[in-house]
Amino acid sequence: MKLVLDETVGRFGIQFREDLSSGRFVSLLFDQDPRTSYLTVVEGNRVHRMGDATGFRLETTRTDAGARFEWRSPTLEVIQEFRFVRSPAASVTDAIAVELTIRNTSQRPVAVGARYLFDTHLGEPSNIHFTAPGFERINRETELSADSTIWYWRSPARASGDLGFQNYVFGPGITPPDRIVFANWKRLHDQPWDFTVNPSRNFNLLPYSVNDSAAAVYYDVSVLNPSDVREIVTVLGNSATEMIALTDQPHGPNLEAVLRTIGAARTPGLSRSDAAREELLRTDELLRQIDILLASDDELSDSVIDVIQAAVEQLERRSSELAR
Repeated sequence: MKLVLDETVGRFGIQFREDLSSGRFVSLLFDQDPRTSYLTVVEGNRVHRMGDATGFRLETTRTDAGARFEWRSPTLEVIQEFRFVRSPAASVTDAIAVELTIRNTSQRPVAVGARYLFDTHLGEPSNIHFTAPGFERINRETELSADSTIWYWRSPARASGDLGFQNYVFGPGITPPDRIVFANWKRLHDQPWDFTVNPSRNFNLLPYSVNDSAAAVYYDVSVLNPSDVREIVTVLGNSATEMIALTDQPHGPNLEAVLRTIGAARTPGLSRSDAAREELLRTDELLRQIDILLASDDELSDSVIDVIQAAVEQLERRSSELAR
């Protein structure tokens, strides 16, 4: 999983490495223009499209587990933190937890809400557009609510559902949204907050766009008193069949997963060059986790050093086998 940040506009994209042997990354959101997926924050009667909103100062920070956007105005502090997580069946990170914190820094109560607009694209060629538990094909304007039954929605690249953009909207540690709306991207974009679904409409908006779907995930307005904080957590990643429990996720480097990945048997049937590429990708994952450790202020324990040494020894052994 790769997190792509645009520090100039405060937008993000995510990419998934579909095949370890090829190293090919698939963008799970539309990436030709990173501005088309974004966060909106409502403050009283004002609607802030984060990254475009005037009056906010943006800072981008690398963290031990990922990265962080921080926006500050005279009345609001908005922090969007990203950290890598795994679905239960995955051996490496295949999702990103997005933790949104909104603090009222003014001297009076204010009503605050949030909306994510995701410019999806993987489900458009097949005309499936979206799926969710109990909904095999969503190809018209639709509104859903998150609960234990509808714990995700997905924009699938294939009918098999093994590749696609997935938003986990229910589960331990996840904040269920109040509304999930599927519609044409421009229709959602042109309505910065309130949106009325028309079930008879498909995802065309002639003459502006054809077959251009998107999803808006709403967290309704609630009142924040001075210094109060509202926290909203969602998870974005590749298609998966099991619910993620954020309460079970490590906040730091997942060395156990790294060892499992590096120690896994080599993919059978690979050519010599593809096998070498697979080893390079596994090495990249180890180096990424070591970078997280080095960025931390914590002192490395003997057990952590032992894990890293074991991983390096496995890589050296496998490299020697390839060199024969």
